[in-house]
Amino acid sequence: MTYKERMVKAAIKILSEMYCVDPEQLSFLGLRTKDIMEARRLLMFYMHRFMGIKHVEMKKYIKGMHHATSIHHCNKMEWFLIYDKRIGEEYKEFLLRMGEHDVLNQVIQHKIEKVVSLQSEINDYLKQTIK
Repeated sequence: MTYKERMVKAAIKILSEMYCVDPEQLSFLGLRTKDIMEARRLLMFYMHRFMGIKHVEMKKYIKGMHHATSIHHCNKMEWFLIYDKRIGEEYKEFLLRMGEHDVLNQVIQHKIEKVVSLQSEINDYLKQTIK
């Protein structure tokens, strides 16, 4: 099992506990009750934003997922994080609990590497445009 697969499995477990839903319901599109949809939306957002899983790759982790559905839910989650305090608090709790599973801190390390790479690209661009 890869690191990403272990992290997705941990996220599903945590979200199923937080929202009192069956973990299987988060792994495939099916029932659309409020709790299942909120948990699944949070899962997609986390997978895309923090794990770097592309929308087209979501179907590997959530059976029946279409990339447009993933895009829609990630955009909706961003809106909820701004305007819905309850969802924001639940997301913070989820991130804290996920931090316990990311013992190698690989997700954060990957993000730091991306930032360093982007900074290097920006510096190169600025050097070229200043000349």
